[in-house]
Amino acid sequence: MQGLGNLSKLCTITEFYFSPGRQFAQMPASMAKALKPQQLSVLCLAYANMRNPATHHLATVVEACEKLQRLDISKTYLGDAEMQQLAPALGKSTTLQSLDFTMCYFGKEGAHWLPGIFQPALRILKLSNNWVRTHTGAVAACCVHLAEHACCFADPRYYCAQLNCASAEVLAEGLGNCLGLSELHLNSNNIKAPGAASLAKALAHCQGLSTLDLSYNELGSQGAESLAGGLRGCARLAHLDLSNIHAGTRGLFVLGGLLEHCSALLHLGLRGNGKHLDSQMHAVRASGQRAHLMHLDLARSPCAAAMFEQVMADHARTLKHLDLERASMGFSGAFALATALQSCGKLEHLNLNNNDTLGDDGVRALAAVIGDCTALLELYLGSCNVEPGGCSALAEGLKQCTTLTTLNLQDNKIGPAGAFSLALALPNYAALANLNVSGNNIRSSATTIASVLTRCPALVHLHLHNCKVKADHRARLLEAAVACPKLSLHL
Repeated sequence: MQGLGNLSKLCTITEFYFSPGRQFAQMPASMAKALKPQQLSVLCLAYANMRNPATHHLATVVEACEKLQRLDISKTYLGDAEMQQLAPALGKSTTLQSLDFTMCYFGKEGAHWLPGIFQPALRILKLSNNWVRTHTGAVAACCVHLAEHACCFADPRYYCAQLNCASAEVLAEGLGNCLGLSELHLNSNNIKAPGAASLAKALAHCQGLSTLDLSYNELGSQGAESLAGGLRGCARLAHLDLSNIHAGTRGLFVLGGLLEHCSALLHLGLRGNGKHLDSQMHAVRASGQRAHLMHLDLARSPCAAAMFEQVMADHARTLKHLDLERASMGFSGAFALATALQSCGKLEHLNLNNNDTLGDDGVRALAAVIGDCTALLELYLGSCNVEPGGCSALAEGLKQCTTLTTLNLQDNKIGPAGAFSLALALPNYAALANLNVSGNNIRSSATTIASVLTRCPALVHLHLHNCKVKADHRARLLEAAVACPKLSLHL
């Protein structure tokens, strides 16, 4: 801390990253002035405890900033009182373009101060995952919990959503001033249908919006319909994530009507809306009328082969990321996917984890064409009931994927024979850095894997947990790993 004042005398600090920012609370006012905030353009204080006096220091710095463009105070505790103190300082900034309030845990009253913050210059706004603990010791527990569980899920027994539909209505009032808004992240809150309706009205004026993330909000059918109406004027929308919004049949069909007009759409997330399969596929197909997706997330959504084949026909040539985890991909689905993969020359990421109905025949069908995916970087086939024959076919097919860096075959049934075929093929995977075959009974084939490790210079992580490897074979693996200084062996 003491060196900051001396450093500021030697140079002009334009970007200040104090992450984790826990010590910011102990910063004396003189040190805040030493930052010369007039020149600051970026201020990052993630993981800070923004209780007073930290909030007072931050407000002082922000008020003095003449060029501040980005403020990140994500993953902090920013209570109602702190928000009330900070908001006026932020409201005076005319240069602020990016504001990150992810996991700030401010309450209902704190959310009411948001509209005063939003200025015409604001381009990026992140308000994701604002949940707050409701039992005793809330403040201290929040600060510990956010560092350990920074994810988008919350246990309803211990949390209540604070950025709810009422907060969303207040938020929508402020968004009316942000005509230049390009990114809005509101995932993992509790906005619901009334909040979605208010947001939709505000977003109708944000014609430059390119990214909208409302995933993990229970919008329902009515909320989805309202949203579709509000986004019709957002011709630049490129990234839309509506995973787990409980849109229902009607909501997904209406969203399909919206997507017909989204010619700039590149990323579409519909994860977890799979109970309404026909409606979901209609929405994805509608996006293909004018747009060509690069990222498609249909995880946890059962895929009917006929509809899926039509969807892939629309987007196969442009897709780079395809997520079909837990999509109940049987052989018919695998055959439809295999047909599409022949045109997926740009595909980089394919996730088929936890498709236990895929089976050996499905993997064989994919293996026959996987070589056509010449740009493939990551392939996930964990828990897909892959047997020795399927593994051998896959090992052969992947020889054509010279860019492959990650292969996940954990929790399958490849057995010693499948592992032996895979081991012999490993030296052909010149770029492979991560291999996971944990949870497979490979037994003696561990020695074959050990024998080829020195011929796999790119390999960094090898996972062999729960593979029933005997002690002498384990010793062979450890001995071989010593000769590979970059390799981390996980047994």
